[in-house]
Amino acid sequence: MKYCYHLLLVCYWLLCLSACGEPTDTGQDSTQVVTELLVEDIGKRYDPTAHAVPAYGLSAKSDAGGSTSVRRVDADNLRWKRQGYYQRNRDLGQVFTVPEGDSLLLSAIVLRTGNSKTAILSGTPGAPVFLQLFRVDGTPVINDNGTPGGTKAEHGYTDNHRADDYLEGLRYESIALLNDGRFPAISPTTQAGGEAGHLRYLRWKLAAPIQLTGGQRYAFIVGFSEAGPDYGFTLGNDNLAADPAAPQLRTDVNGNAWWGIRREGDGTLPPTQDATVIFESDLDIVTAFKRESLFAEDHYTRLSPTTNGFPDVDTYRSFEFYLEAAGW
Repeated sequence: MKYCYHLLLVCYWLLCLSACGEPTDTGQDSTQVVTELLVEDIGKRYDPTAHAVPAYGLSAKSDAGGSTSVRRVDADNLRWKRQGYYQRNRDLGQVFTVPEGDSLLLSAIVLRTGNSKTAILSGTPGAPVFLQLFRVDGTPVINDNGTPGGTKAEHGYTDNHRADDYLEGLRYESIALLNDGRFPAISPTTQAGGEAGHLRYLRWKLAAPIQLTGGQRYAFIVGFSEAGPDYGFTLGNDNLAADPAAPQLRTDVNGNAWWGIRREGDGTLPPTQDATVIFESDLDIVTAFKRESLFAEDHYTRLSPTTNGFPDVDTYRSFEFYLEAAGW
């Protein structure tokens, strides 16, 4: 009987992988590999007016009490979630628009760590990190995931109907991959708030600036270039997923829609869940669960960004970010 249970669960996992986790073409043939990324610790103060940051290229709001995690933990250090699945490895980023009639010679992106006890995990200082840039085409369409207004979301940090909404109708074409950066030597955090690594600005600097053209959506995403123990940091952001209003994308100063993005594990959504797994006797199933949580080595090109995650979404999120133009 137990063997049949195991077989059914593994078959279910394989079905989820083929239906939900199928890699999406991200335009890998056009990827421009840039050879150097320098990640600089700016400190706890940052003045965007001193660094040629355009008005459309920043989101200065960050919830001082919240954050969400970038992580790439190895298989031996994944943590079991209360909902019955492993914490999944994750990249995070943001979509933005260069307005019609303008252009941007992008030299750096500034991000801010969050304020939680996981703002900078112990393995993160000196860990290998990357920055990837995308051209974004298509028209974003909100999918309410079967939970319209008046119903409760099926997953998320809130049961508001927005909390599981995700976007469809988009194509992310990779235009640059800078995968040889190192996270700065900032002290890890052990509590929520008040430590050196909390709410700290980091400059992700391109070795050679990249020209972005007007009238086009773009996106950036950051993460770890490899897995390791306690590889993780958080990004400050502002999320309107708990807003009771009808679904509507956030917009920049020009009225262009923008949103946060992510990549998680092998892309399976939702992740296979079973709160009853007994680790000592169900090793085959646990191995399958872990496989869903880890990135493949070529996930940069196999796994397209999305707004849909588990247990959270980025559809109504804006990370705190600043796009710096070359020449200042």
